[in-house]
Formats: sequence, C-alpha cells, structure tokens
Amino acid sequence: MRHPTLVFRTVPVLYSLIPLLLAAGCAVYRPAPLPAPVEPSLAERCVSLPQWDVAAVRYRYSGVGLDWSKAGLEPVLLLFKNKGSGHPLVSPFDILGLSGGNRLSPLPPQQAADIAAGSVLYKETVKATLAGSAAGALIGAGLGALFAAPVGGSAVWQSALVGGGIGAVTGAAATAPRAEADIRMLLDQEFYGLAWSPVPVPPYTIIPGWLYFPAGAGVEALLLTVRSGEEVAALTVPVSNAFPPPPAANQRSY
Repeated sequence: MRHPTLVFRTVPVLYSLIPLLLAAGCAVYRPAPLPAPVEPSLAERCVSLPQWDVAAVRYRYSGVGLDWSKAGLEPVLLLFKNKGSGHPLVSPFDILGLSGGNRLSPLPPQQAADIAAGSVLYKETVKATLAGSAAGALIGAGLGALFAAPVGGSAVWQSALVGGGIGAVTGAAATAPRAEADIRMLLDQEFYGLAWSPVPVPPYTIIPGWLYFPAGAGVEALLLTVRSGEEVAALTVPVSNAFPPPPAANQRSY
C-alpha cells in the first residue's frame, strides 16, 4: 500500500532569530508555512470515499499569534486526501459555506486580509511593532504565527521566527510608514499563500488550505464540487470543531 505524501506549499523560512535581531536591516521577508497536512480521517466528521478523504475544521484560537476570531474572520481549514491515481480539482469558486438555510461564498484572500487589517487587534499589533525592535520581534513573531496557531508543531516555531525577523526589521525601519507597509505586506502574502488553491491534488497526497469567511458566518458545512477527469461529484462536508492531531514525530512525510 502506497504511503500518501504529505504536501506543504512551503517557502524558505528563517532559521535563526538572533542574527536577525543583530542585523535587522539585512533581513528579508518570507511568508509563514501552511498548517501541517494531517490525515483528514482523524477529524471528527470526515467524509470518506474510496478515492478521497475530505474534512473541514473550524478555526479555534490556540493562544499563539493573532486571534482571527477577534480580527473579523471565521476561517475554515479544508483538508483533502487523494487516495487514488487521479487528479481531483476543487476550485474555490466551487465551494460554498452552509449556514442554516444560507449559502456563503468564501472571501477572496485580499478581502480577508483587508478585513483583518481593519480590526482593532491588528492595529494594536502594528503600533506595538513600531514601538521598537525588541517589541517588534515579539509582536512580529505573533504575526508570523498567525496561520500556524491552529495546528501547533514545527509550523509555530518556524513562522514565529519569520514573524520575529519582520518585527525586528520594522522596529529598525527608517520610517513608520515603511515599517507599516512591511507588516501589511506580510499579512497580504500570508492570506494569499495559505488560502485553498485551485490546483489538482496529486495522487496519494494530502493538501490543506484555508477558506475565509466573515466573523459570525456560522458555517456548519462546506458544499464542494470535485472534478476528476469526466467525474463530477458534489460533497457536503460537515465542519469539525476539533482539529486532528499532527503527524507523529516518527511518521514519514515524504
């Protein structure tokens, strides 16, 4: 039996915070990684078919990073496992959130970033970051952990280092507008980079991605259209409240 590949849409991360604090002016922004693509079948309400496992998990603040529920958003993480040799595709335009009798389209990443950037919590975070390089490193670490917060594990420390580097950079920036623009760039790139993407899921692969809904949406399930070759399937995936555990330390991820 073939072991499924756990796929990360990764980008390089910063490996040490101390050099960034010492030489902040040389640091370069790199976005945080996606949450770990854990097994959808471990979610409490997974939809399991012969060829796919699909789960949706409600965001819940873990105490790390920016609290999305206080930033005007109610994200849902989609986990899709392709157990066969096909190449199923789920476009964000073929996803609806079901809330009571209502059907809600996910917010585009840019709109979600705009909502978060307009929140009191985000504005307070920016002010704290601009207070200085030391405070900036700490607050920046919180910003970097924004998307890692729900899952924990290595994603948290990796993204915290990234955010910490940006905090140090912005704390040492020549002007406040420049520093504020750098923080907003971080936010925009993370929202784009971590959103569910309209790309086929490779064989024997798990892919995660965020769907952004406004706060108070109360999404209870996702209605998906899955296209694989000539097959078109409509799935209703209930939203789980508990996040599945991350892969064990000794579990292969490739």
